[in-house]
Amino acid sequence: MPSIEVLQPVPAPIINPMKQAALTGATVDLDELALAARNSFLAELQEVGDYRALWHNEMRAFDGKPNSACVPHKWEYAIARDIVLRSACATTPAEAERRALLMLNPGVRRAPYTSDTILGAWQLLLPGERALCHRHTVFALRFFIEGAGAYTAVGGDKMYMEPGDLVLTTQFAWHDHGNEGTTPAIWLDGLDQPLFEGNFPINFQTRLMQHPDGEGKRYHDSTVKSGAEAPRQYKWADMKERLDAAPGSSIRLEYLNPSMVDQHVSRTIAAYALRVDANSRAKTRHDTCNNIFHCVAGDGVVYITDREGNTSEMPFRKNDTWVIPAWHAFTVCGGNEKAYLFTYTDFATLEKLGFYATGETHEEY
Repeated sequence: MPSIEVLQPVPAPIINPMKQAALTGATVDLDELALAARNSFLAELQEVGDYRALWHNEMRAFDGKPNSACVPHKWEYAIARDIVLRSACATTPAEAERRALLMLNPGVRRAPYTSDTILGAWQLLLPGERALCHRHTVFALRFFIEGAGAYTAVGGDKMYMEPGDLVLTTQFAWHDHGNEGTTPAIWLDGLDQPLFEGNFPINFQTRLMQHPDGEGKRYHDSTVKSGAEAPRQYKWADMKERLDAAPGSSIRLEYLNPSMVDQHVSRTIAAYALRVDANSRAKTRHDTCNNIFHCVAGDGVVYITDREGNTSEMPFRKNDTWVIPAWHAFTVCGGNEKAYLFTYTDFATLEKLGFYATGETHEEY
């Protein structure tokens, strides 16, 4: 059988327009010629589809400053509460474990980004509702805003929540929520889910009844715990007492988790409570942390300076929530009343990865 010669396609020659002009002696506008060559090459890359010219990517990361597309933003609770309560009409009791409204950062406007690394959301449970038991690889904290008789059960510990209480949902621990009260329950969810986007797969399991751990049950067995028997719960009354006992016109205290080597509340998130007296100011902070704040009581204003040096004011009052992205300098000031704030950041992540830097050390970042 005669052999068949397979002809390989001959690649098109790469033509450098500037070199071609020099060889032919043509008089050309080199800037115009360079632009034409650039546009031709970029169009070719777009047609191929799986290449990208980094010099054409408008990557702000190359401007010499830590930065983010996220912007500072505040969600007023007076407005958010109405939207959260109306969400009950758009969901069924079976969807109660997912009846949450994400706070979308206006600079990005896509889920799950309240900031680049941590998110905030409001969750609503109506009287008599109980969320199916579930678990997930992302870490979650719950900061209770309003209601009575609601609880979170994590790993067998059932913890009733009062306004200002903090409950930790350990990574991949079975947990469920319920509202045994007579009024709606609303809390702030804080998760590290943005860290996972495009980086790590998320495992979210809701089928306890089909899992060997569940033995066919819809909810995991739990026993009411409190005080020292509930290490995942931090009572606001205890934290407020510590804040008021501390000297000075402002103080920030961290929620400590003895089960963690570094004692942050999780491997990825650190959480704090802040007191700022009326007409006083807290220490100015300027670092690489993403920050989400919630006003527990009082009022005040935050002065925020962006990376270009522009300063703006953000007034706040009880139950407002706001985000301050990385590398924005900010100062929290008390208003007519003493302000108490809850805040969580990605410091635990940045610390472990060596990415944490302050305004004084950013050249080393």
